[in-house]
Amino acid sequence: MKDNQSILYPTWSWIVGIISLTIFLLSASWLLWAGNSAIRYTADHTGTISIWVIWIPSFVGILLTRLIPLHLNKYNPLNKLDEGVISLQTWIFVLGAVLFPAILLLVKGTGEEFQLWYMILKLGFLLVIPWMFIFIFKWRDASYVKTKSPSTSYRCDWIAPLIITCIWIYLRYFSILSPPHVPSKITDSTILLITLLVGFLINSLLEEIFYRVWLQTRLERLIGPWSAILLTSILWAIWHVSIQSIGQWDLDLATVISNQGVTGLFLGYFWAKYRNVWVLIIIHGVMNASPQHLLELFNM
Repeated sequence: MKDNQSILYPTWSWIVGIISLTIFLLSASWLLWAGNSAIRYTADHTGTISIWVIWIPSFVGILLTRLIPLHLNKYNPLNKLDEGVISLQTWIFVLGAVLFPAILLLVKGTGEEFQLWYMILKLGFLLVIPWMFIFIFKWRDASYVKTKSPSTSYRCDWIAPLIITCIWIYLRYFSILSPPHVPSKITDSTILLITLLVGFLINSLLEEIFYRVWLQTRLERLIGPWSAILLTSILWAIWHVSIQSIGQWDLDLATVISNQGVTGLFLGYFWAKYRNVWVLIIIHGVMNASPQHLLELFNM
């Protein structure tokens, strides 16, 4: 095996990084050139917000993650995984990340029928299949050994990530940048609680485990941190087309990459620096169920 800290495919690191960065720049440029600086930001309603409302909290989060010195230094839990194993798993995971939205776009049903297909496809491609490939190699291949996490202080593990999280939440939901709150259409507190819980498990928890913990961590080993963050952010963003599409594929793709894709850069860099999945899940959970929605639940 190569050195634990080395990138397995440095040439592909440059290729993937340049292509991914170009996609981000073209997406943002296309929206701004077409005069669509106000973008749809959720599947729950058709409201729009300025693209800067998304970008500023995300870029501030990236900047704080960069500047605060309390983080793990180039730690990848899969450094000792065999090159062949990690390459095969990565290809399977990337394929799943592409097939999930591609097949979901072919679903013709609406309402409950669409939700059923959504659940089946998401659990299949983002949980069952990748977990099977992780499980198989974990028990059959002696090379499947995770690198022991370096000894870090409690401040590094939790305090620094939580500070960044609090600042991001403030900017995203309580500052002058915050989008207007749209009350939930659900008026029954029990149903709303169940909806928020299911959404947390199937969206916040599952997506962070698959896209950041499983996929990005492997891509980091193959093509380096920033190329992995860029590519993972795009793959995470594109599935949102299936639930936020307005029927114009060029604007749809440009919108999700400029919205969820940019947010994904913050989430991906946060994961690469801190490897704290629980705080990451909290951030994603707040994205899907804003503090205002949680207050609605208690006021019912």
